[in-house]
Amino acid sequence: MIRRLLLWTSLLLVLLPLAGCGGAGGQWVAYEPAAGGYRPVTLSAPPAIPLSQVVTADLDADGTLEVVRVENGQVRIEDGGEPAWQGNRQWRVVDIVAGDVEDDLRQEVLIAMWKEDDQGIPRSHPFIIGHRHGRYDVLWGGSAVVDPIRDLDLGDVDGDGRTELVVLEGTYEEPEDAPARFVTVWRWNGWGFTLLWRSEAGQFRHLNLLDVDVDGAVEIVVEDVSTDH
Repeated sequence: MIRRLLLWTSLLLVLLPLAGCGGAGGQWVAYEPAAGGYRPVTLSAPPAIPLSQVVTADLDADGTLEVVRVENGQVRIEDGGEPAWQGNRQWRVVDIVAGDVEDDLRQEVLIAMWKEDDQGIPRSHPFIIGHRHGRYDVLWGGSAVVDPIRDLDLGDVDGDGRTELVVLEGTYEEPEDAPARFVTVWRWNGWGFTLLWRSEAGQFRHLNLLDVDVDGAVEIVVEDVSTDH
């Protein structure tokens, strides 16, 4: 399921409490900025997480929102209700998020997807899709990542006014539906993403960026199921 909270757009959302979504005994954790990175704070109750099957953003800067959908692993952009761009059919998209990925005051779409390498082995890749020079296109196609992307989100998680990419990373040795091993924070450096922080190892699901303490700042919220029994 594509889960995404976009603070800068207006989404049609359904609030769905996720109590019981993970395994029994999992705990919900909010990571907050701290010296040297982020510190985990255990939440007393599961958060109410907005869910949406689509992502919306003004990708072509015309003042109206485009819709980005993933259906059966295929991604497409709709502009004014009409198809405007379709991803490669050989890609299998597992997550998407929209925002100012490149910190250029333009909205883009970041996708996490699997595609085969030269040996025919599926590998996880991040790609950036945007609208430039009158058309939609791949603005940046990342190489296969060392640790596959299970989930991703975008937002200012350290309060510096810039966009960070937050990723749940798994391993290639485990099934795709296995919990992620690490929470990581990255930033666009002009030609790729630089790692800013990696959590201690755990078993994580359900990444979202939420203002859980209602102070105007978003926290990295995940369910840590490593305590399941």
